[in-house]
Parts: sequence; C-alpha cells; structure tokens
Amino acid sequence: MNTEKRAARGCKAAILLLSPALLHCDSRVGILPKDTATLVDTVQDHDTGSRDTGSPTEALDTAEPTDTADYSAWESASLKILNPESGDFLLLAEAAEFQAMVYDSWGEPTDFDDIQWTSDIDATWTPTGDYFVTDSLTAGEHALTASAELPNGDRLAYSIGGVLVQSAYSGTYTGTIIVDGTANLFGTDLWLTCAGSSTLVVDIYGEAVTGDASCLASLGGYYDLTISYLIDAVNSDGSIEGQASVDFSWFTYDMAMEGSLSEDGDMEISFADDVYGYFDLAGDISAIRISRDTQLE
Repeated sequence: MNTEKRAARGCKAAILLLSPALLHCDSRVGILPKDTATLVDTVQDHDTGSRDTGSPTEALDTAEPTDTADYSAWESASLKILNPESGDFLLLAEAAEFQAMVYDSWGEPTDFDDIQWTSDIDATWTPTGDYFVTDSLTAGEHALTASAELPNGDRLAYSIGGVLVQSAYSGTYTGTIIVDGTANLFGTDLWLTCAGSSTLVVDIYGEAVTGDASCLASLGGYYDLTISYLIDAVNSDGSIEGQASVDFSWFTYDMAMEGSLSEDGDMEISFADDVYGYFDLAGDISAIRISRDTQLE
C-alpha cells in the first residue's frame, strides 16, 4: 500500500514538473494534447496568411455598365446643303463646289464631315464629305440629297432640287429669219423677199441644234407663199454645221447651212443655194438664248 501511495505521489510530481514546459512548447511538439495543438496551428496559419480556409466566395460586380459619352450636342443637330442652292445652273464637265454643314444642338457649325451625297438621276454619283470640288455630276436636272449618321445614332438628311447641269451652249433660242432671192417662174424673173421668226433648241450636251423657222414670201408682189425651214445641225465648240429642209408647200429642198454659237447665247446661221434652177435663195437666222430649257413645249 505504501508502495502505491509513493508511486501516485511520484506521478503528481512529474505532472507538476512538466506543466510549465507544456505551456511554452512549440506546436510541432507531439506531446501536446490534440485540442491544444489544433488551436495553435490555427492561430499560426492565420498570422502567416498561409491557411486555406476552404472554397472562397469571390465578390461579384453586379453594377450595370453605363455609357458616359455626352451626346447632348447631337440631340437637336441639323444638316443643310450650303452649295449649290436649289435652281442653280452648273456647267457640264466644269468643276463646281459642293458644301454641306452639320450644326449642333445650339445651332453652331461643327467639323463633322462624314456626309454622303446622292442624286435622283445619277446613281453613280456618291461622293462623301462636307466640302469638295468636282466636275463629275452628269448632265440633267438633279435633286441632290446630303445625309449624315451622327455619333448618337440619329440620321439627318437635306435635299435641294432643280440643279441644272448642262453645256454652256444649251438652251432655247428665238430670233428672226430673213431670206432674199430671185425666182424664175414661167420665164419671168421675180424678186423674192421673206421675213419671219425662228425657234431653235441646243440640247443639254451643247451639240444638237434643232428647230424651225418660217416666213411669208412675196414673189415680185404677185405671189405670196409661206416657206418653212426644219433645221437639223450640230454645234462643235461654237461652230455650227447642218442643213435646213425647206418646204415650199408643193415641194421640199435640203439646203446646207453653217454658223456660229457663243457661250453667251448668240446664234448666227446662214445658208444659200440654187433651188432646182427656179429659186436663187440666201438667208440668215439670228437668234438669242431666252432660257436654259432644252425641251420645246
């Protein structure tokens, strides 16, 4: 019995002697109680930042993306063609200026230049820009449209009409015809005088010259007859050559004619011939341009 008591007291003493060491031991010492070692491990790993705490939950950005661009300058923007203007005349194959402007919401000019141009009669004419010079617009009467798609997605368009593109010679000409000559009818020589009016048209290319003229002829004061002239000629850089089909009521006769045409709109044509030995005629047509219209009503 005494032996057991002595053994028990020895164990207590051992435990008391060991307790201070236990309190200061490193977590790696295997003699620590299981719960104590786990607690120290946890604190150490937390301090060093090396602990894997499991599957982390990442923060999700749920904010809606926002467009921070300022489109206020385009909300009430406008577009206008500055040149040419409706009804303008442009010379065919000669350079002309084309200009359009986009104005911002406050009416101020902008430097926006992505502007597309189109014509209602020329599908191949599609230039781009707020200003350019070109001679490529084809002959005819055009309605021109400029359009632009703005940075905010709005689309603007502006149109002008009646832009006439044709040759400097083109148009409608009116004037007079005066014919003098002699006639021999049944062995009698008669003086012929004839005065009347003429109307001629030069096409949009400034080449074809067509029209008619007529006058009332008096033969020696005895006979009166109306003589009509159907004119078909070609203009080449101001020089006219062609013919007039002369209608004497009971027969027609083609007479060669030649003349001149200025870009300012003055036309002079002359002709002369001996008509089958009966009429010796010489005449002149003088006409001026009264409009750019190339279509007779």
